[in-house]
Amino acid sequence: MMFVEQQKVSFSVPRRWCRDHHHFLRTHLGLSLLLFSSSAFRCWNTTKLLFCIARLIVRVPFSLLFFLKETEKTNTWTQKNKQIKRNTSSLLLMMMMMHASSSTSSRASSLFVSSTRTTALRNSARRPPKYHHHHSKKKKKNTNTNTNKKASSTTPPIIRCHQNCFYETVELGKTQNGIAFTDLNNICNEMISKRGIKNGQIIVHSRHTTTAVTINEYEERLVDDARQFLLKLVPPLYPYLHNDLHVRFPPDDDRWKGTVEEWRAQEPLNAHSHLIAMLLGQSVTVPICDGKMTLGTWQSILFVELDGERERTVGIQVSGE
Repeated sequence: MMFVEQQKVSFSVPRRWCRDHHHFLRTHLGLSLLLFSSSAFRCWNTTKLLFCIARLIVRVPFSLLFFLKETEKTNTWTQKNKQIKRNTSSLLLMMMMMHASSSTSSRASSLFVSSTRTTALRNSARRPPKYHHHHSKKKKKNTNTNTNKKASSTTPPIIRCHQNCFYETVELGKTQNGIAFTDLNNICNEMISKRGIKNGQIIVHSRHTTTAVTINEYEERLVDDARQFLLKLVPPLYPYLHNDLHVRFPPDDDRWKGTVEEWRAQEPLNAHSHLIAMLLGQSVTVPICDGKMTLGTWQSILFVELDGERERTVGIQVSGE
């Protein structure tokens, strides 16, 4: 006897074919019957036919269960959508009422008040005068407390800081020839302790165009390295325009009262000193905490002379409490 091999046939129903659940059930049952009929014609013995019938019997309840689950899902989603629509409609109504009450007059806003509200207000107006007077006092107290709470919550706290400020011009005397460094830590600490500043800041600034103030380590060999480096960076013998004294003239204001020849005789050739001062800076600011400057272990406030020998001064300002 000739047997025909049964091919495994699998049907997958896309969700887009089953928009309606009744249509899905009909489609699923129709495909099952089609599978049953195709397998029945291909089978030649009774065992395979019985197997196909059993498979059909098992498929029908599963399709029914799937149909019931899908209907439950759709019911829950429809209920949720209805609840969301109700909430949104109520919110829109409340927003419209609030906008109408704030923008329109009292006559227009009274249209949104219900009849029960108006009757309640009328009944409250007919109460005895003593009770009404007592009730109004309570309301006034509550409104005062509410306004005080609102004012305290909205206004920021006022912080008053009593800060003292002291400035001194300290004379450093005559500096060394050429480029020289002076440590100012001891002078600054003495001024802080003398003024009694515990928390604040100290500002040290140069009062000359050919001096500078910076923060670094004060060590002899490092000072020599810095001197040589600065002279290589800005060489003094370069033909600077500032050194052409035969072309320059003294300022027109009261800073110079002599003649032009006298001014040219006392003016040095120090263009390189001005340029180095621009590079290093003219002032530094250091915080003060617990009566001490917050400098590092090896840091020092250095006064840099760039055109010595000269009589120099430095300005120091201490501020804080």
